[in-house]
Amino acid sequence: MYCSNCGSQIDDKAVVCPHCGVPTCNYYAQHPVQPKTEQSNKALVTAAKVFIILSIIAGAIAAVIYIAFIIIFAAGGIGYSVTSGDSTAAGVSIVGIVVFIIMLLLLIPTFVFAALALKKIKANEKPSVALSICVLVFTNVIAGILFFCTDEKDYL
Repeated sequence: MYCSNCGSQIDDKAVVCPHCGVPTCNYYAQHPVQPKTEQSNKALVTAAKVFIILSIIAGAIAAVIYIAFIIIFAAGGIGYSVTSGDSTAAGVSIVGIVVFIIMLLLLIPTFVFAALALKKIKANEKPSVALSICVLVFTNVIAGILFFCTDEKDYL
């Protein structure tokens, strides 16, 4: 028998050509090609939606906690009095307020990208690559990865 790729003479029982490595008809006889079946990964879309909703809930809880800490630090901190003239206590309160305001502001992209992703899912559209990356970075890593594991047909 001759190789269909390189034309070299090979053994009649060869599964692959020893010269170029291309599978022969014997290989395909032993390993029939299975037709691709169309599988739907709607469960992945549902899981992504659940993780996004859980991220929104966790973000809302975190926002309440951050606001509570901002109020506590603005009121002088726990066990500290800003009006006592102690510059250390005032510094702790100001640093605490700044830190929690920054943490609170970092929740904004979480909510924005979560809302955009849920809007796309509701419209039966696959989130774009850019939105999937933003969800992965800002909202939920698992949901972002699941967006990359799904196809357009999974959203129909």
